[in-house]
Amino acid sequence: VLLAGYDADMDEMLKVNPGLKSRFAERLAFDDLSEEAARDLIKLKLAQKKIPLTHEDSESGELLALARELVKSEDFANGRDIDTVCDRTYAELAKRSLQRSTPVSLNDLRKAVDSLIISRKPQDRSTSCVNHDFQNQS
Repeated sequence: VLLAGYDADMDEMLKVNPGLKSRFAERLAFDDLSEEAARDLIKLKLAQKKIPLTHEDSESGELLALARELVKSEDFANGRDIDTVCDRTYAELAKRSLQRSTPVSLNDLRKAVDSLIISRKPQDRSTSCVNHDFQNQS
């Protein structure tokens, strides 16, 4: 039997029953991706989707900065986040162009990274249409 999950979640689960920890005595831990590995995986995944970055953009410091921002973001999920960012990058490119030959831009990638990071932040639920006073609007 193999169990997989984040360290804190797995520790909490194993505490539920004292006998579980001894039954799952071996742990295999995977380090988070480095900034460079995240950058390289982004380039690979975009190329696999047939929307590679230009050579200039793929070697730029800005791409490494975007990878750094992603890796340092709260709840970074390694390869799963890279896949999500690449899917969102494809969506950004599709909004911009219907041509398959249009190269993806760092701006497309920036929007994808930003949208993923924003999606993780707690939403402010205090403002809803129920809370607004519509009577004073003309």
